[in-house]
Amino acid sequence: MPTQTTLTTTMVFFLVVLLPTYVGAETAVCLEVSAEFRSSPRNYAHWLLASAYPSIVGLAKQTTDISSIALPEGSLLLFWERQIRELFPWNVTTDSECSSGSGATTQVRLGAPPHLSFCTREYWRDVGAFSAFVRRRFFGFGQMGGGHGQQREVFVLLREEKSRRWDVGGLAEACSDGEWKRRWRTRGVDVRCGSFDGDTPLREVARHLGDARALVAAHGAGLANAVFLPR
Repeated sequence: MPTQTTLTTTMVFFLVVLLPTYVGAETAVCLEVSAEFRSSPRNYAHWLLASAYPSIVGLAKQTTDISSIALPEGSLLLFWERQIRELFPWNVTTDSECSSGSGATTQVRLGAPPHLSFCTREYWRDVGAFSAFVRRRFFGFGQMGGGHGQQREVFVLLREEKSRRWDVGGLAEACSDGEWKRRWRTRGVDVRCGSFDGDTPLREVARHLGDARALVAAHGAGLANAVFLPR
């Protein structure tokens, strides 16, 4: 029969070695910011492409169960806290030292991409994984958008004409031209138009672009929404 020492050794081995493989080791992740994000921290495109996208890709590569996402107190990311809470499925906290506060939880610092990597082809190789993540996050494994049959869809993103010097009124005129849209429809292309602002939930952005084959927009941060197109 096994001795008490043998039983105790077996139990310790199970608790320390085997149990974590069954329940998963929890990890608190600290988000850091890249140079591209810091260059314009209140710009939607810089947050979405230089912070949210690489963070999601990095989190997807974690091999342990993530318990929370920590935003350092005073971080530039706090401006986007609402969007982060909507996009990230984990508990989001604010921490002065960006740590979990629990000795039982492993802390991982999700490093920011190197400076200028934002402009390289290698940086975007995982954009399909980001799109798939958004699909699962907001819509499960079903249709991401509304599903409009066999028509090829093009989404035209409108914007207000403010102090920018380039013309954005032409897109609005085209969208208001019913005959122009009808002609495209006879060619199998369904043109849909809409606009987003800082208060638009990311779920709505993903829903509108989830069925589109292409995004048409004037120059600006709105073009960053192309990451929501299906891959």
